[in-house]
Amino acid sequence: MGGPHPPAGREDAEGATAVPYRYENSRGQTYYLHGKEVTLRNDRKQQIYYFARAPKAGEALDALPPGRAVVENPRTGLPFLKGIGTAPAAAPAAPATRTAPKGTAATSAQRTATRR
Repeated sequence: MGGPHPPAGREDAEGATAVPYRYENSRGQTYYLHGKEVTLRNDRKQQIYYFARAPKAGEALDALPPGRAVVENPRTGLPFLKGIGTAPAAAPAAPATRTAPKGTAATSAQRTATRR
């Protein structure tokens, strides 16, 4: 019943349109996968993916992006993409370390003892 439906009726590359990737949720509602590149506030560009009830020209995708799987929110039935760990990802950042400002002798035990 619910689940992804692979695109059917793909035609050759001679000007034919591809069928958008669609997902039918557990409630029988059909959603189409879309993607677009957005510009963030810091002028960095990022690819986003979303599902919509109707396919939109220029944004509908015909396949899942590599390293992603469709997951359905159990409460709302809305589908979303989740990484499955097989796509090449950016190198993990080193964990941030916080130290006390120079000239202070605050230890974590002292800090936790004063918190209420």
